[in-house]
Amino acid sequence: MTSCATVAAQEYRRRKASIDAAVAAGRFARVDGERVLANWLAIALSAGATPEQCGGAPHAWQQEIGLADIFARHVLLQEGPAAHVWHAELARARDKAREKLHARPGDADAIRRYLTLQNLSDWLLPGPPSSSEEGGPGVVSQERLAA
Repeated sequence: MTSCATVAAQEYRRRKASIDAAVAAGRFARVDGERVLANWLAIALSAGATPEQCGGAPHAWQQEIGLADIFARHVLLQEGPAAHVWHAELARARDKAREKLHARPGDADAIRRYLTLQNLSDWLLPGPPSSSEEGGPGVVSQERLAA
């Protein structure tokens, strides 16, 4: 599994746990949580993660149907949200993480969250890699954020 697939699968599992907790606490309806989670599954699968690496329902479905990874990924991506929808969700999450980073400079968790989402955006979103505040292209490093 590539670095991109590993990071994206971890992000999917993190978001699933967060959404499950929010639904259990009554902060929003399960249907709304599932809609958001479908975007993160599409992000993970587009990054090269397998249903097994994502865990939960996607993996259970794959096992029940008996599809190989490549076919299961294809079906799930075809049945999931359109690319422009999950692109928008990834960009929204990245921008929100950037705002939190500026509000809490030096916070290790905010730095880690931003770097994760920025790197996923650079790997998966169309167009040239995004630029940091200094104007440099490509993946933002922790050292550049600390400067």
